[in-house]
Amino acid sequence: MVVRNLTVPKMSLRRIRESLPFQVQDLLSFPTAEALLDFYPIKEVDGEGESEPQVSGLLIAATKDVVQAHIKAAKLAGRRSINVDIMAFARSRAIHRGVTAPGVIAQIDIGGGSSSVLISSGGVPQFVRVIPSGGNQLTKVLRARLGIDEEAAEVLKMKLGLTDVVAPHDAIAATVIREVTAELLESLRNTVQYFTNNWPELPIDHIVLMGGGARLGGFPTALRDVTGFPVLTAQPVGGLELGPDVDRAVLQDSECTFVAALGLALGSKA
Repeated sequence: MVVRNLTVPKMSLRRIRESLPFQVQDLLSFPTAEALLDFYPIKEVDGEGESEPQVSGLLIAATKDVVQAHIKAAKLAGRRSINVDIMAFARSRAIHRGVTAPGVIAQIDIGGGSSSVLISSGGVPQFVRVIPSGGNQLTKVLRARLGIDEEAAEVLKMKLGLTDVVAPHDAIAATVIREVTAELLESLRNTVQYFTNNWPELPIDHIVLMGGGARLGGFPTALRDVTGFPVLTAQPVGGLELGPDVDRAVLQDSECTFVAALGLALGSKA
């Protein structure tokens, strides 16, 4: 999946979509003939000099075989696919829940295999980046360095987190956690800084953090320190009516991990 900012001549959304294969090949690492392309318009902008008005937005591209594999998996599970969405958009819907949110928010999700940054202004996505690193990378390195299995590595990283005070027998594990996490934090900082440098008219107010990897002890504080922005943990179910069998304590402890699922359930009109 690729999401890139793109500015095109002003025309109907149908015509923009039809023209994408001829405009975006240089932005993709795979042939447009093998891609599914879409365009999410953000706003109309003035053309340069005497040129016609243009539309800035987000190019969304994915290889057909990847999308078809997901559709096939849903079919094998007895489900019918009615829409194709990107996880970052689904998470954003859950955060805003259809209400135009004030300010500019950097939504950061720390997943297993990857992390994503979506920056929205007034609830409208402005910028998306996917970073090919997540919580699984830390688990993998712990397994390799300590010679332990996956379950033990998961328990160890959640036990220690980003702490400076550890028992002597945990010193190596703590060092690994800090080193691997520092690389991810640097990538996130660079991404946020790139947006800040290129969209100075949209100063970020705060970060909303979500995803399983966000539960690593000390991670929100470390992210705040490297970016310089306040960090809030996602609370997507606030204001929603919950069923009588829902354990609110358990939900509160884990709600940042199912933001995308809630956004998909809400649908694109949320």
